[in-house]
Amino acid sequence: QLCWDRAHGRLEGAADFRRRPEYLSFYLSGVKAHEYTNASSTGLLDARAKTWDTEIITALGLPERLFAAQPQRPPVKLGRLKEDIARQVGFSCNVLLPATHDTASAIAALPQKGAYLSSGTWSLLGAELPEPITTPAARAANFTNEGGVGTIRFLKNIMGLWLVQCLKRELGDRYSFAQLAGLARAEGSFDYRLDVNGPQYLAPRSVMAEIDGECRQKGWPVPSTPGEYAHAIYQSLAHAYAAALQELEAITGESFPALCIVGGGANNTYLNELTERAIGRPVVTGSPEATALGNILMQEAAYV
Repeated sequence: QLCWDRAHGRLEGAADFRRRPEYLSFYLSGVKAHEYTNASSTGLLDARAKTWDTEIITALGLPERLFAAQPQRPPVKLGRLKEDIARQVGFSCNVLLPATHDTASAIAALPQKGAYLSSGTWSLLGAELPEPITTPAARAANFTNEGGVGTIRFLKNIMGLWLVQCLKRELGDRYSFAQLAGLARAEGSFDYRLDVNGPQYLAPRSVMAEIDGECRQKGWPVPSTPGEYAHAIYQSLAHAYAAALQELEAITGESFPALCIVGGGANNTYLNELTERAIGRPVVTGSPEATALGNILMQEAAYV
């Protein structure tokens, strides 16, 4: 986005920049601040130093003046509500900068340490580490070092329940998500291992047609009912999680005794059961509203 802005002359008069959560905090308090967990997802941060990477910024031709202020690590107490806003709402309060990256807040609310899966429209599987891992193996496996609350969120993006959302929409929204999971449990039998991370599933015109094509190509049974399609997706997601967990253990050299699942997908007991079988170890579920819970915990920590 910043490179596009530079190419179109939008940065010539700019003295600074903010991402959306930081802009909201600035709007409320009048205090400018960059937040570390969100900044870590820009690709412009030095993973070890946790500061803006001037080598990358220079290589991209971005104005260094935009990066004069270094990201602050949450939680940060910025200041009070601006007076005009306080008058409008009838009270004043402190404005806090929590972990503004949604996954960072969710991971801050994990019920236990270790390997985690943030399960929603997209899935993120990883572990909290004290230091980043920037090895060729980590890069080849597409793991990234994002900032956490006092940790590094070493994680990988995986396909998630987006495919179930596509299926639900393609079926005319006749079934709820809970009904699709129930039908999958009742009708599913074949052990599908679809390439759910393949580009054909990112924006499919017909997710059922894509599943049909892959099944025919591999000589598998082609699903014929909503439950069988849902099962094919859930079973394949579970295997994708298992493969990512194996990569995580190989790269970190650690063995994780369980997988903690948070986010909306934590409510899907059928997918959790399939995942538990695929990974061969217990699945522990946390809050489906882990992002909101982690945000609240950060607000509380700001006053400790």
